[in-house]
Amino acid sequence: MWLELKAVPKSDKLKTIFIRSTSILACAICLVIGIILVFPPTYVIKGENDPSDKFAQMNALVEQIMTEDAIPGASVVVVKGDETVFAQGYGITSIENPQPVNENTVFILASVSKSFTALGVLLLRDKGILDINKPVVFYLPDFKLSDKNASSEITIRQLLTHTSGIPGALAEPQGYFNGLDAMDKMVSDLEGLSLNNPPGQVFEYSNLNYFLLGAVVEAVTGQKFEDYMAEAVFTPLSLNRTTLDLEQAEEWGRAYGHQPVFGKV
Repeated sequence: MWLELKAVPKSDKLKTIFIRSTSILACAICLVIGIILVFPPTYVIKGENDPSDKFAQMNALVEQIMTEDAIPGASVVVVKGDETVFAQGYGITSIENPQPVNENTVFILASVSKSFTALGVLLLRDKGILDINKPVVFYLPDFKLSDKNASSEITIRQLLTHTSGIPGALAEPQGYFNGLDAMDKMVSDLEGLSLNNPPGQVFEYSNLNYFLLGAVVEAVTGQKFEDYMAEAVFTPLSLNRTTLDLEQAEEWGRAYGHQPVFGKV
């Protein structure tokens, strides 16, 4: 199972975060997400202390759920402490071009990538490069919405916490921005956007908050967002099969997204 995240990088490539399922940090995140999204509480793995018995039951459980929900492919990883005790792929990466999923298949990370973006921003805060209590316009002077006064009050902290007042999915730009000026295009495209709420007053989940954080990162570091994230976040965490580069993910043999429509995948 996967979710799609639109990204608007300052590069000539479309960027999407992918992550190797066997990376320890990613495993911890994905295991929690998997428990919430994939395993309903009615499914219970029983057994004594024999791990092989539990893994056999888990295999059966995964296959059962994939059949019931028409899931083409999945990857399951179990981590105990710093040790990967189980890693296995199931099904195929794509219906159109079926390749077997294995423990090294990369999946799109979707909105879990916001946690990584937030980490990247807070690392800049810790280094004194960025003040999350300053308004966005301090770092992006060209940022303005339809209400210029209100938009000038939006802070980095409010972007991080989805309290900027910027509306959610229906307000997002349609399609991707490409090219070296992709971030600039994205920021300028928001000029006619109206706030749903005054900044700092109401929580409203919006991808646009994190698009803007990517632009802020580029502004304060002078680096492309993907280069900064690789240097500051992925490499220190040894996430060696993590990328914002779609072409790189293709080379690694990524899994594709599937969605049921009128009962068909």
